[in-house]
Amino acid sequence: MRLEEHLQRVGTFGFTERQTRFLLLVLRHSGVCLARQYCSYAGIVRGQKTHDFFRRLVSRRLATPYACVRPRSRVYHLHHKALYRAIGEPETRLRRPTTLGRAVERLMILDHLVAHPETTWLAAEREKVEHFVGEGLHEDNLPSITFTGRTGQTRRFFAERLPIGLPNRESGYVFVWLATQEVPIDFRGYLEQRADLMRRLKSWRIHLLAPGHLAGHV
Repeated sequence: MRLEEHLQRVGTFGFTERQTRFLLLVLRHSGVCLARQYCSYAGIVRGQKTHDFFRRLVSRRLATPYACVRPRSRVYHLHHKALYRAIGEPETRLRRPTTLGRAVERLMILDHLVAHPETTWLAAEREKVEHFVGEGLHEDNLPSITFTGRTGQTRRFFAERLPIGLPNRESGYVFVWLATQEVPIDFRGYLEQRADLMRRLKSWRIHLLAPGHLAGHV
């Protein structure tokens, strides 16, 4: 992983270290965020500093605010290509406009990461592959999907782009699953794809995320 390198590059945009670390988390995992998530991450109450931070993002056209369900609340989409270039992902789909439903899913994932600051999370396909291959696994042990196009076949690893937490003193690997249906059929496929990988890990657990309306179904 190149977190410190990415942190330095995002830091060149002139934000404080705390703001830069939050931006890096958003850039790597969700592309969207809420002001309250920054407050939770920073351990501060919402006030002038938070207002100035997001106003600066918008005025510099690094982010665009969108209205959400709650009055006066805004979802901020980080989309400037230079920000994503700083972390080596200028063409990531997180830059693209998305539906409100998909934005909510990404916000739920970000909420979970903010709530677990003690964990280092793998994000992009490349860094997940590099990590597990570096741990002695073969690419064939990793979950993948092969697509066939005009130019041939393309193999994608960890296609869902869900975060994976690295082991620490308190726990093993942390896999994250986000439920989006009342009958989580996709969860079976998620487990089947990762079965070979999980069998080869010493310790792991799954954090299952579900929106309120699905809490009684998963």
